[in-house]
Amino acid sequence: MTAPTLRRYLTQNSFDPDLVFLLEDIASASRLIAGLVRRGAFEGNLGAAGEINVQGEAQKTLDIMANDVFERECANSPRVAALVSEEVEEVTWLKEPQKGDYLLYFDPLDGSSNLDVNLSVGSIFSVMQVQADGDRNVLHNGRNQICAGYAIYGPSTMFVVTKGDEVAGFSSDPDTGEFSLTHPKMTVPAETASPCSHTP
Repeated sequence: MTAPTLRRYLTQNSFDPDLVFLLEDIASASRLIAGLVRRGAFEGNLGAAGEINVQGEAQKTLDIMANDVFERECANSPRVAALVSEEVEEVTWLKEPQKGDYLLYFDPLDGSSNLDVNLSVGSIFSVMQVQADGDRNVLHNGRNQICAGYAIYGPSTMFVVTKGDEVAGFSSDPDTGEFSLTHPKMTVPAETASPCSHTP
């Protein structure tokens, strides 16, 4: 049986259609960023950009490039009112906010300090909603999240999403780029082996 695609999973699990569009845009951004990461060494994009982000961290060139991709791809979603990025000091408002519009928070390339030693990096995101027409407050309680997830750029590109009831992981087909459900109902085991559990 063929694994469900990202779109089929989202529509079958009662995600709002506008949220489906946004999540597909985030997945598209993730695919493009995975390509930037893979080509980084060949195109000379692994070094520092010479800037400091809002968290006081040194920005890498790929941090900025990944942020540009996220903003470009996710600005296509008609219900997204604002983009809040770790790499940009000010909120990027895309429209006059209306109640129910989406606020997208993201770190476009988390762990970018790992790039120079060829370790996995990723993108993380959270989606909340505007509380009232004209409301430009973006500092909301984490309990107000309607959706969150991450992408990881490792041996395969993986996209993970939840709206609170279950966590689903999708892997990108290297030939088509399409995300298919490969890790349904992901959980953290109640007990795990410690990496230092052996006795000397």
